Amino acid sequence: RNEQGPAVGTRVRVLKGGSAVVGSVASKSNGFVKVLLDDGDELHARSRELTPLSDEGWERSEGVGKESGADESPPPRCCPPPAAAALPPEFDRAGRCLAELEQAAVDARLGHGAAARGWRVVERYHDGGKAGKWRYLAPSGEEFQSRPAVKAFLAAELAAAANGTGGVPVPVYERDGGEQ
Repeated sequence: RNEQGPAVGTRVRVLKGGSAVVGSVASKSNGFVKVLLDDGDELHARSRELTPLSDEGWERSEGVGKESGADESPPPRCCPPPAAAALPPEFDRAGRCLAELEQAAVDARLGHGAAARGWRVVERYHDGGKAGKWRYLAPSGEEFQSRPAVKAFLAAELAAAANGTGGVPVPVYERDGGEQ
C-alpha cells in the first residue's frame, strides 16, 4: 500500500505546543506518523502536518524506524517559497502550514526591494489568502494586518532615520498625542 507523507527515517518539522520542533519519522500507519523528536520525546501527528526539514525536500536519516510505506513523497503544498527557505514556515493553531507569498508578490504589495530587505507576507489563517487576509511581517519581527499600517510604519521609519533618532519610529498616535 502506498501511503502519503514522508518515508520512515525522514527528517521533518512539526508543530508541538505552539512551536515547531524537529525529529525523524519512526513509523507510519493510516495517515498518522510517529516522530522521534531530537529532544528525545515522541510525537504522533498526521502526515499532512509535517514539513520537510531541508530545502531540497525530504531528507533521510539512516537507521530510524522500519519502512512501511513508499520510499519518497513530494513535500506538502504549503511549504514556504525558496526565498524564505532560511526562515521557519508559519503555522496556524491546528498545525497547518500557512501560505507565504513569493518575493515578486511581496515587492508588488510593499514596494520594490521589500522582500530583499526581509519583509514577508503570510496568510492570517489557513486559506486566508483566498479571501485576501494577509499578515505583513517586518524584518524586526513586528506584525501588521494591513498595507496602510505597513506604509505608515515605513514612513515613520524613514522620518526617524532622517531626524537622526536612530531609526526607531515612534507610532503616529503617540507623536500627535491622540489616536489615528
